[in-house]
Amino acid sequence: QDDDCKAMKRYLRHLDPEDDGRVPLNLVYDQPISKDAQGEQIFRFSESQDYLRSVGALDEDMPSKPQVLISNYLLGPANCYRSTTLHTYCCLNECDAVLNEVERVVGGPSAEPHVLVPLLGNMTTTSMIEAQPLSEDLVQKLSAIAVHNWDKVPLHGRLFAQWLHFAFPYECPYPHVTQKDPAGNALVT
Repeated sequence: QDDDCKAMKRYLRHLDPEDDGRVPLNLVYDQPISKDAQGEQIFRFSESQDYLRSVGALDEDMPSKPQVLISNYLLGPANCYRSTTLHTYCCLNECDAVLNEVERVVGGPSAEPHVLVPLLGNMTTTSMIEAQPLSEDLVQKLSAIAVHNWDKVPLHGRLFAQWLHFAFPYECPYPHVTQKDPAGNALVT
């Protein structure tokens, strides 16, 4: 199943006009059904706009030009296979590998930006041939996160998860609100 996920990621990445982990929704809908060498259907992009919104896979910053967030789409429930009543197999969250490496090096729940910048700027993922230096904008945003947290970046906070999405858009999903608790507070995934 992971091979199908990787094939879908490569396919969607090929459609990404800005290389930022987003594909215009109309372009996604214009794609034909994808089949493997044996003629079996691999994937088909037919989820409704409402569904994509509900699973956090739709970027509507520009309402007239909605875009599909590739990493969020891949991790959506439509890409899971239920093999038994107890097991469901879904696409792997490749951001876990990024965060695991950060946690291994840092050895704690937070880190200063001067530790994170060279670590993340020298990291490669399955979508990269070689490490990509972090943009000055990303470095500044990481520092801004630290300013609000006693000069350290909490590794398991929403702001760092958002930052990771912009640094590694094909691996790290953009965190989104999925539901509310009984008190009406948003629960983020």
